[in-house]
Amino acid sequence: MCKILVIDDDREIRELVKELLMELPYQVEIALAETGYEGLEKIRKILPDLILLDIYLPDIDGLSVCRQLKQDASLKNIPVLMMTGVNTDHDWLKSALKAGAESFVNKPFHPHYLLAQVNTMLRLKQAEDRLRNQNLLLEQRLMERSQELVESEQLFFSFMHEIQALVYIKNAEGKYLFINTYFKKLFQNRQWVGIRDEDIFSPDEAALMSRYDDIAKETGSCIYEQTLTLGDKAVIIENHKFRIQRSNGEVFVGGVAFDITQRRNAQDLVESSLREKEILLKEVHHRVKNNMQVISSLLRMQSTFIKNDTDRQLFIDSLNRVRSMALIHERLYKNDNLSQIDLDIYVRQLLQQLGAMYIRADLQVAAEIDIEDIPLDLDTAIPLGLIINEIVSNAYKYAFEGRVRGLITISMKRQENCLEVKIGDDGIGLDPSLTLDDGNLGFQLISSLTAQLHGKITISRDNGTIFTLRF
Repeated sequence: MCKILVIDDDREIRELVKELLMELPYQVEIALAETGYEGLEKIRKILPDLILLDIYLPDIDGLSVCRQLKQDASLKNIPVLMMTGVNTDHDWLKSALKAGAESFVNKPFHPHYLLAQVNTMLRLKQAEDRLRNQNLLLEQRLMERSQELVESEQLFFSFMHEIQALVYIKNAEGKYLFINTYFKKLFQNRQWVGIRDEDIFSPDEAALMSRYDDIAKETGSCIYEQTLTLGDKAVIIENHKFRIQRSNGEVFVGGVAFDITQRRNAQDLVESSLREKEILLKEVHHRVKNNMQVISSLLRMQSTFIKNDTDRQLFIDSLNRVRSMALIHERLYKNDNLSQIDLDIYVRQLLQQLGAMYIRADLQVAAEIDIEDIPLDLDTAIPLGLIINEIVSNAYKYAFEGRVRGLITISMKRQENCLEVKIGDDGIGLDPSLTLDDGNLGFQLISSLTAQLHGKITISRDNGTIFTLRF
């Protein structure tokens, strides 16, 4: 509902205007006042949407009422339509507009003209009120957003200064524009802003920094480690640099660097300790190998005093089993990796060892070895080496009787869920009556070692003998 105040000292005009205003196409509330002071009082009381004000009043004139109204911040937005019964001249119009009136009508006025003026001014007032409210809402949102930005900026700078890392920004010329608190603290509160790396660090240190600045500007980012000398101490930093580019094309270099001195020192201690343990472990493998060589030497010496050929052969077989285990420890001693062994090299050396022991002078045995590069740990290499030792020893002793040439084949492949090792020969073939369940010590060892590997072994007697081990 619109509220309209009519101020006029003529009672008939007040009633006439009131009657006309009731014809507006919306609900209105009409208030009447006879004098200027009465009008001012009602203005403050009802806060009308529009004032129709006579220029001549018994106490103060309409221009004075309008001026007082427009000087009050809470009332100045109420539009005023001046009514006058005199001929308006240019000076009068200037005075009315200067006093703050929005428009005027002459008495006697045409009813339709008055209603059109009132309707227009009310609609303008409503539009102004909406716009004013929207502006207030925007101002409020702007204030809230400004406060959020201030808080966000405070949070950002708090983060920048509390983070335990060196944070900095350089311009294209390499001058520092910003450094955080940790940066200042680490470098003993030196003055950094506006200076370059070469003003603080040694020529080599500054040159390295400059080179990585260029890399960051060209590629977008880079990470590197650097040792910096600060007085009598060295600081190792891990520097993360990145390019910052403004919308106008200006390029800066930002960076976050971490002091990794303690971490690097701890890492050096760990590596030093590991090297010491590797040396000790190598020494252990070396001593185990030496002890096994002593055992094998004792067995060899003892075998020379045995007259029975069968008993002597048992000693020699045991000697070779010891030597096969000693060879594994020798390979580990010579290997850089103390936990794994290269089976290919081990098998070739084992065949040389066994060949020197068992192959007759009139027999030539070739070897075909096809072993994938699959490193084996000690718990796997020892039982597998003993299995190969037993099978190859038996082949050298029995597979090539009555022949001058022979072939030993050994392969290891990675299958879908296991490793497959094949040890075979092209000799006369294994007696069909022999199985792994026989009481033969060699076969018992093969079965026992296969179980230790959680594997299965099968024998093929076609064109020689092939043992297939899967584990």
